[in-house]
Amino acid sequence: MKIFSLNDSERYDRSDGRQVHILLKEKLGKSYDGITLFFSKGPDGHLSKHCHSNTDEIIVFPTGGCLEVNNKKYDFNEWDCVLLEPGDVHGYDGESIGQTIHFAILLTDKKDRKNI
Repeated sequence: MKIFSLNDSERYDRSDGRQVHILLKEKLGKSYDGITLFFSKGPDGHLSKHCHSNTDEIIVFPTGGCLEVNNKKYDFNEWDCVLLEPGDVHGYDGESIGQTIHFAILLTDKKDRKNI
């Protein structure tokens, strides 16, 4: 698991005035046969704990949030993201943090989710 923060990201300005942040840049050393993008609105204080057996997953928190990964809780600011590797158990079941919105990018088109 690796966390990437907007506050620590590389930033540059383009000639058209657009600001660009590189949120995540990581060499994975694998080739992928598909990709799946999820948009998720989690209920207050809950995201079912699960892992993926063969899939790397990127989760982006556009409004911030929290996530428990391998039994440790992490808080995320706006636009922070986390790269999860196969076998990383992730989810959240605790005191309400309010509705959590996130984008999850699974680097596969196959289903390999295992609920914990």
